[in-house]
Amino acid sequence: MNTVVKMRFGSHLYGTDGPDSDADFKCIFIPKSRDILLQRAPKVYRDNKSGYAVDIESFSLHYWFKLMSEGQTVTLDMLFAPDDMIVEMSATWQTIRDNKDKLIHKATKAFLGYCRQQVSKYGTKSMRIGAIKEAIKWIREHRFYSAGKLMKVGDVYEEFPVREFWEKKSCERNRQRSIEICGRTFTENTKLAHVVECLEQIRDNYGKRAHDAENNQNIDWKAVSHAFRVAHELKELLTVGRITFPLANADFIKKIKCGEFHFKDDSIDAQIDALMKEIEEIAKKSTLREHADQNWIDDFVEKTYMEVIDKVVS
Repeated sequence: MNTVVKMRFGSHLYGTDGPDSDADFKCIFIPKSRDILLQRAPKVYRDNKSGYAVDIESFSLHYWFKLMSEGQTVTLDMLFAPDDMIVEMSATWQTIRDNKDKLIHKATKAFLGYCRQQVSKYGTKSMRIGAIKEAIKWIREHRFYSAGKLMKVGDVYEEFPVREFWEKKSCERNRQRSIEICGRTFTENTKLAHVVECLEQIRDNYGKRAHDAENNQNIDWKAVSHAFRVAHELKELLTVGRITFPLANADFIKKIKCGEFHFKDDSIDAQIDALMKEIEEIAKKSTLREHADQNWIDDFVEKTYMEVIDKVVS
């Protein structure tokens, strides 16, 4: 295989590794000339060493650049990996490194999406469960609810409080009022009994792990630690245009990974939510380019692949 770069990755790169951490490697390769010409060059392949805790993932050069253009975390981590993590590298990789400014950009929805995905699995869902339970309790304890099944949202609209995941809305066009609880809208003509029935169904549809997260049981702390790691990486990237490894807050992330905090009592859920909002504001002011320089990428991949083809032809 024509290797562009091979590097140690994962916890060893981040500085969160422990005695039992797997050996994780990431690579970039240049496909064979025949595969390039026949347009069947592989995007990625994985090699799990049988019987060993070793994981090797390899990206073809063109696919790695595609992921970079999307702002995928794996490519940015690779781009900023220090020399002591590099196992094997070529002049091609050095050229890529030398042109970081053409590659890094603030179109990093993939970063934020990854963070939100990791925490929303348990964190945000647990917060929503709590909000739904509180809403059910509030409605049931309201005097109008006990007054009869005919009472409607409009009867409690004025008293309905605005909280996180609770909203009040009023449409100017048809003058209809409504309340929204965790994204579910109930118009003023909806019976309160029906609102409670719907909320109970939503509550019951949440998975066991989300319910456990509300009580800090069986949290996937590894997923939560990844969310914090990626968020802090993105904050540094948007602020100073680089990511430093090992991470400055590696000890904190490692403690999260090991489950040394309480999800709610230590405000882990609130911290990551605040960090997400901070990053969104930083992104608006960041001086990074809007997108990767696609012309440079296309020219570079073309030149690199043509050199492989020319060697065979000559």
